[in-house]
Amino acid sequence: MQAFTFVMALATATSAMAGPIVARQVSVCPQGTPLCCQADVLGLLDLSCNRPTDNPNPTNATQFQASCAAEGKTSTCCDLNLDTLALICNAYP
Repeated sequence: MQAFTFVMALATATSAMAGPIVARQVSVCPQGTPLCCQADVLGLLDLSCNRPTDNPNPTNATQFQASCAAEGKTSTCCDLNLDTLALICNAYP
């Protein structure tokens, strides 16, 4: 019985090996969604918002700001995105 327990513990320990490291994209808005918005109402509601069209998942500030500027909008990080409306947004610096 002890040998079986030891073999099972050893098998479990050896099967829990670490996997390879995978490079992941880092979002410019780690706690929200990067959006290009046209109008801001007190930081609570942004109007006419969309993901950056030329780069929907920007990985750095320069890409994000350039994408929004090309559309004539400001770069914002929003917590809740409802089609073209966004709630609880912060202007991206």
